[in-house]
Amino acid sequence: MRPLKPHFLAMATVSLLALSAASCGSDKDDAAETTAAPAATQTSAPSATTSPETTEASTTASTGGEADYAEYCAAEAAVEQAGSALGDPSEDPKAAATALLPLAQAVHDVAPAELLPVFDKALAAVKSVLETGDPSALETVDLNDAHTFDIDHCGWTTTDVRAQDYKFIGLPDAMVAGTYNFEFTNEGTEPHVFIIVAKKAGVTESFDDVLASEDAENKVDTVTAAFAPPGGNGHAIAVLEPGEYVALCPISKGSTMDTEGSGPPHFTLGMQHKITVTG
Repeated sequence: MRPLKPHFLAMATVSLLALSAASCGSDKDDAAETTAAPAATQTSAPSATTSPETTEASTTASTGGEADYAEYCAAEAAVEQAGSALGDPSEDPKAAATALLPLAQAVHDVAPAELLPVFDKALAAVKSVLETGDPSALETVDLNDAHTFDIDHCGWTTTDVRAQDYKFIGLPDAMVAGTYNFEFTNEGTEPHVFIIVAKKAGVTESFDDVLASEDAENKVDTVTAAFAPPGGNGHAIAVLEPGEYVALCPISKGSTMDTEGSGPPHFTLGMQHKITVTG
């Protein structure tokens, strides 16, 4: 049985590329050298028990006026999910940048004024990748402030997910349709990826059968994903529609931040969790 894509540490690259287009926090490739910094301050995030979409994506601006961030927040969620679904952008950085550029531009065009300097730099980084094929420009992008802003103003439901060797802790079995911010913390000794997948249209097999098949990666779509090194963290934004999903980790057992392990994928060892989303 082969692990689902993205293999090994591809999600670190995915997260980094998504960083340039949306507020993905601090999921950078340099996590391979140091423990990642927290992506958001949980004290300011909505409770995981808060029903999604119960609060409008608006807040009182510093001037006392009412600012509506619904359009901005929708654009943010769209580009975050697009980045997660790309697979391994290092295989073709220009193609990945091409896919993300219009979504990145959409975020930039509706971003609050206080975030424009951040998104100016992020958009320039995506354009640089598109022109040169070199993703290193993204390493200078820091969107921690944007992610914190999103949690404070977008009304997304925050759910804390902890990864251990080899299981997820904190994921509910049932959720209500809406937009979610999954704060992902790795308490294990190996790198872990948090991926939510849905069956492709027309796939009628059970998730158990899908994940046991040799061509599992061709039967599912990635909805969202986050990577975290041991002791580190990341986050994933997902707009979940009613349906069935599975959260899983495809990394091979025995992997380190430098070497891919030779063991079975983590999801075959228990690191998978079925989620039913209702309307």
